[in-house]
Amino acid sequence: MSQFFTLPTKIGQGLISNAIAYNEPLTIATMAIGDGGGKLPSPDASVTRLVNEVRRGPINQITTDPDNPNWIIAEQVLPPDVGGWTIREVGLYDTDGNLVAYGNYPETYKPQLSEGSSRTQTIRFVMETTDTSAVTLRIDPSVVMASRKYVDDQLDAHAKSRNHPDADTKNKGFARYATVAESKKGEEAKAAQTPAGGMAQLDDHRKEEDAHVASSIKLNEELPVFAGATKLWSVLFNLGNAARKTVGRAVGNVMEVGAFGIGSGGTRLTSSDDLLALPPHNELYTVTGSKPRNYPEGAHEYGQVIYLSRGTTADCAIIVIDSNRHMFYNACSGASWKGWVAVLTSEDRATVAELISGTAGKIAGAAELKQALGSAAWANIATQSEVNAGTAERVVTADRLRFGIAYRLSTTGYVMFPKWIGGLVLQWGVVNVANPPAGRVVDLPIEFPNSFLIPFCSYRQTQGNAVNDRNTGCAPVGRTQIALTGEWSTEMTFHWRAIGY
Repeated sequence: MSQFFTLPTKIGQGLISNAIAYNEPLTIATMAIGDGGGKLPSPDASVTRLVNEVRRGPINQITTDPDNPNWIIAEQVLPPDVGGWTIREVGLYDTDGNLVAYGNYPETYKPQLSEGSSRTQTIRFVMETTDTSAVTLRIDPSVVMASRKYVDDQLDAHAKSRNHPDADTKNKGFARYATVAESKKGEEAKAAQTPAGGMAQLDDHRKEEDAHVASSIKLNEELPVFAGATKLWSVLFNLGNAARKTVGRAVGNVMEVGAFGIGSGGTRLTSSDDLLALPPHNELYTVTGSKPRNYPEGAHEYGQVIYLSRGTTADCAIIVIDSNRHMFYNACSGASWKGWVAVLTSEDRATVAELISGTAGKIAGAAELKQALGSAAWANIATQSEVNAGTAERVVTADRLRFGIAYRLSTTGYVMFPKWIGGLVLQWGVVNVANPPAGRVVDLPIEFPNSFLIPFCSYRQTQGNAVNDRNTGCAPVGRTQIALTGEWSTEMTFHWRAIGY
């Protein structure tokens, strides 16, 4: 048997079998390298890790041996900056960290740069399996270094390939030269022009009759393109009296291109101009950063101005459209301007908050208006537990506000307040105590729900209605009774009060 060999681990055998059975490839992600703990190990299928792992890294490539279809060859390239150990064992791990295959390796020392010598070294791991399609490889190109052979193979395959992109007017690529016939035809969009092709096109152009007639008009030549005129003087005749008019901006002039802002960018207005004192004729203006006087409030400093007039300042209108798509207009009648009006659009749609607060200069959308009305006119009715807890944004109804209030208004009575104000209970009464020193325990009108906090007592003298709280005592007895005592030996009439909750 060979001294050096690889074999699938028991875990790896099970994973490969599952991959074949369920048609779900087993992904090999990393290769681990170890020094065997100082001695050459013997491969064992029961191992789950290397004897002494010194490095684990991504696999550069995995291929199938062309002469042995059941052999999978995995490669890892060790860069010059790693090393300082002797390679004696290797292992392949899947994406879940399972050791799939294990093997020993001829003792090879991998130096590192700090030792004064180093090299790039490729470790190849050959694993035999019955179905190589059941094993695949995960490679992260950002951390994997390609071997020289891999790069050479890829460049060689690319050089022999004809799969190169064509160049066009937008993208770089390969282009061929157009033939002379293609240059003359002028329909090939992906072929480069040659000097010979360009010369052939120029020669053909020179041979064309009347190739430059349109650009070489002379006096007394036929001019059929001008409304049937045959002579230049005929062209002037067809222009009529316009040929004798002055070019300008006054009434009766022939208007030049750009006059009144037509055919150009519009006449520019500055801060020295008054928008409501412009000449009374139709014209286009522009505002570019400097607002003229009487410019509509709220309009952006960049915009377009359209001035419309019937020739007098007594009947005219101005439209302003700014760069924020806001529109304003003003009109005059009898030389009096009516004032600026803003045109509201969907851009000026009010939010619910703006509708509730009454923000000016906004239009109301149906959805926002419904929400605003709902927010202002409707609210959720609080439950009793929400009333007791003081939950915000709830409406309290009368029955829940009064819930928990109980009382008996008599000589002996009580008042019970609701839980939302603490559930305080006040009780009182009048009772005769025959033997004050011995005392008397009196039943309360109702039981305190939680606690009897404070008792009070006093006695009423037999002469008149004067009350004297001296020589008396009282104390809670549970939550249902109050004990009364006095120092006098004769019968006493007690007034008592009890506070609890």
